[in-house]
Amino acid sequence: ISSNIISITSTLSPIFGIRVGQASGAAISGNTINATTSAGTAPVAISIETGVTNSSVTANQITGCTVTHTNGYGGRGITVGTGAASSNITIANNFIAGVNGSNFTGFGNSSSAGIMIGVLGNQNALTTTTGGVNIYHNSVNMAGSYSYANACLTAGLYIGSGASAL
Repeated sequence: ISSNIISITSTLSPIFGIRVGQASGAAISGNTINATTSAGTAPVAISIETGVTNSSVTANQITGCTVTHTNGYGGRGITVGTGAASSNITIANNFIAGVNGSNFTGFGNSSSAGIMIGVLGNQNALTTTTGGVNIYHNSVNMAGSYSYANACLTAGLYIGSGASAL
């Protein structure tokens, strides 16, 4: 999946720019993604899901992944939740900015994050088994206004408790 321009503005959920599951040798490279929803859910620009192995996510530009609804959800740039401890996934040279939402007052399963390892798409669990992930030379900018600005927690890189062998 390479060199695509993906722009989504929707009232629907879930919203994914690119969603890959049950694949070996997938290469997601050089895409520009902007996804915005007004639904009460966490949109994801790139989601690497169950059964993905021996794959790469490189040189993508995520220019926005936003929730405009005020119910506490936030966008997610790249999520990796393969369900396996030895996935052999490389995430390198990606640019991520404009990941935003209203967010809750504590970091949780709907908070905004640039890259999330051990998280399956826009699901609630932050504990998905995921291992064998290499993360190199990514740029993540989490600047922006949030509804709960004084207590909102976001992450440029989030590593869930089910992640190993990074």
